[in-house]
Amino acid sequence: MMKDVVKNSMPKKEYQKVAKQIVWVGIIASVMLYAGFTSAVFVSMMDKFWVDIKLPEAFMLSTIVIIASSLTLFLASFFAKKGNKKMVIAFVGITFLLGIIFSISQFKGWGQLVADGNYIADKIFFDYGSYGNQYTVLKNGKEITHDGYTYFIDGQALSEAEIEELKRFSYQVCKDELALRDVPYSIENYGKPFSIQNVANNEVVEFKNGIAYLGGDSLTFSQRNELFKFSFGVYHDMPFFMLKGKYGEDFSINLNGEKLDFENRKLYFPERVLTEDEINRIKKTVFQGGKEYLISKGKVYLDEQEIDIANFETYIDLNKGIQVHLKNGEWTQLRQELNTIQYGEFYQTGNVASSYVWILTIIHFLHLIIGLIVILALFIRAIKGIYNKENQLGLIVGGIFWHFLGALWVYLFVFLQYIH
Repeated sequence: MMKDVVKNSMPKKEYQKVAKQIVWVGIIASVMLYAGFTSAVFVSMMDKFWVDIKLPEAFMLSTIVIIASSLTLFLASFFAKKGNKKMVIAFVGITFLLGIIFSISQFKGWGQLVADGNYIADKIFFDYGSYGNQYTVLKNGKEITHDGYTYFIDGQALSEAEIEELKRFSYQVCKDELALRDVPYSIENYGKPFSIQNVANNEVVEFKNGIAYLGGDSLTFSQRNELFKFSFGVYHDMPFFMLKGKYGEDFSINLNGEKLDFENRKLYFPERVLTEDEINRIKKTVFQGGKEYLISKGKVYLDEQEIDIANFETYIDLNKGIQVHLKNGEWTQLRQELNTIQYGEFYQTGNVASSYVWILTIIHFLHLIIGLIVILALFIRAIKGIYNKENQLGLIVGGIFWHFLGALWVYLFVFLQYIH
């Protein structure tokens, strides 16, 4: 084999040096790849809408497992130097097993991401069929509303059992389909207690002989498609956000780097005191009491003379729909709802944050597959007794790559959990 020819044609130390350098070249290339992606994340975070995602608990398990596997591979190398073949086999085998467990936990983590509505490419807002846009559900003739968190009727939140009942009712319209199919409707006990109401004219949809009617006319294909999408959203727990869970705990949304408040299906810039850096960036002219004031770098000027802001009050309109209140020397950003343009962008914005989570973790998983192949080869060679006091090169070189994978995952976990 070419490998043996190369190995036998150069001194042992020189061969070891070359082998390590080859591994380090691959590692450096991987580092550059991840550096590019993480830089892109920082840029994307400060540009338009961004979702702060709570990582699945399975990813925490992954972190613990990968750290443990680095330790076991280190111990394998340690016992190889002692000439203890059994312990080398045992610890390389444990490393491979931990690698498998890591892989399983990754799959569980991805499954949880999907279950929470974090797809590799999708929107933040469920514009496909948001509850209340076209239709709502009536229970015994009373409208069920949705505030972005949960469902209400007569001001009282529906219980979990009632929500499950609502979902079962909606399932009759959408079934397990991903898109509308031209088949007759099969709705049982319609109106007892649930029925569907059109928002535009408050008319109730009727079902007769497998056909849906509104105002005495059968629904057009477009209307039936909207009805399907509405029911799909209710059944799949996506009445407003594509993401599932409670806002502020399981996920939150930023706009241009600022975390937004969410209340009753509306998004707001929060009220807060500005930082010194934000104050210094403000440069505006305001007109008040027939006078023109210049605000620059935290100071207020009238006729080019600085005035005492301790007794000065004004409102300053900044870009991006933000208003600042200056009173008694304190600069406060007021709670402000997004404007029409910002809402338009929000309704159409993709969940870029989720896409990055998927891309970064999947690329790491591809590296892991290579690592598992390396560890399996080390295990087979350990059984053959190749690693001993005189030879630990495979364990050292394979260990460099495996330890890199562990360090890379720890970095990714911290980055995605606390910075991303």
